[in-house]
Amino acid sequence: MYNRLKLAALLVGVFCAAANQRADAGDLPHTYCNGACCRGFVADAELLFLQPQRGEGYSNDDVFGYRTCPRVRLGYQFDNGVGVRVQYWNFDHFDDVGHQGNPSSIDTYNLDLDFYKRICCGTATTLEFAGGIRYNEYEDFNATDSNVATEFSGLGGYVGAQAWHCLGYNCRGYARGKWAILPEDRVINGTDGYDITRSQREVGVGVAHCFGVGRARGLLQAGYEWQFWDNYEDEAKGALGFNGFVIGLNVLY
Repeated sequence: MYNRLKLAALLVGVFCAAANQRADAGDLPHTYCNGACCRGFVADAELLFLQPQRGEGYSNDDVFGYRTCPRVRLGYQFDNGVGVRVQYWNFDHFDDVGHQGNPSSIDTYNLDLDFYKRICCGTATTLEFAGGIRYNEYEDFNATDSNVATEFSGLGGYVGAQAWHCLGYNCRGYARGKWAILPEDRVINGTDGYDITRSQREVGVGVAHCFGVGRARGLLQAGYEWQFWDNYEDEAKGALGFNGFVIGLNVLY
């Protein structure tokens, strides 16, 4: 609990420091901040503080703490709000403080090819709709459960949406979600298993501070994210989850 409070205090401090750097001209236009109708290169860099939540095949003591992992996006957006980007996210951590000291690990990453469209709804709200292709590689080792090593690699599709709403003082609230379906074979201890379809769901909420530097415009974001991965646990009977804090920087140039 103490570590959670420290992380929350850090995120609030970073956001408040950025929010004090207001533009000289006052509150910037909503469309300027969210780049709904702007051409240019887009880049996102996010640092996530996530805690895995695992069920089937794990004891109550076999729980990771909060671990850091990166997420980056690069792409290009046209004047009509249509864009394309690639996204990479990685979580690779080892825990040797699990049940009776038995080690466990999670090594996974997602690689996305994203097509999206941003739409202005009035003067205060912007919507983004996205869809694309996701490739996922996953490896889970659990010494507590008879040294089971589960591997999976899948290629599938996903859909997503995001919304920003003006809060004043160059601040925006945001909410976003994504749902992916990944069919592929699974491997247990090096042996090919049966075909399986797995899904990943992501939901995030937070706040963002808008600023401009020359031609570039940016959003400094802080929020919270939940992820639910179905059929990823031992013998593909349970679910895997992640939850935690996110800080990031979005730039359009």
